[in-house]
Amino acid sequence: MRWKNRPIDVSTEHFKWLLKKWDDPKDKDRAKVNALNRAKKNANEDKKKPTRVEMFKATRKRVIGRVYKPPIEDTQNKIVQMETLQSQQCGENVETVDPFVAVLGNEHRVRLYGRRVTSSSIRKTSSGNESEGNSAFVNVPDGLLQKLTAQVTEQVTVVLVDKFSLTMAYHLKQISPQYNVDP
Repeated sequence: MRWKNRPIDVSTEHFKWLLKKWDDPKDKDRAKVNALNRAKKNANEDKKKPTRVEMFKATRKRVIGRVYKPPIEDTQNKIVQMETLQSQQCGENVETVDPFVAVLGNEHRVRLYGRRVTSSSIRKTSSGNESEGNSAFVNVPDGLLQKLTAQVTEQVTVVLVDKFSLTMAYHLKQISPQYNVDP
């Protein structure tokens, strides 16, 4: 049954190897374990995402016996301040304020953009109100962008044409084996 459904771009030798691999008891056991792990992962994705305060605490846990740089008191004070703000907001029906922003302020660098980029600098550049030297994005000259686009388009076209010619040659050999067609 599986042999009839063999993809055309998979060689017969490779497909025979795959069939043996799929029938191997060790691989079947591994597949069961992987299926259970995927089910657990999907179940964990339904949980709520941690708050910025929870992430701040989790990323600053200390391991006993490990040597760290001395200034830990500042971080511990910030965590205590965040926890007290959270506990105060739970008891009152007052307008809630994010404890993370209240303690650390709103200016924090944005991950994966570099050291000097903050959330407000991204807002400035996206709205067009950027100041000189504080841009989070790179301006690429139009000529260079067009040249790169043309090169990428040409390379993709060559790959697609090669793949198409291989597929056509394969189909022609399947239809009429007497013809010797080379792509």
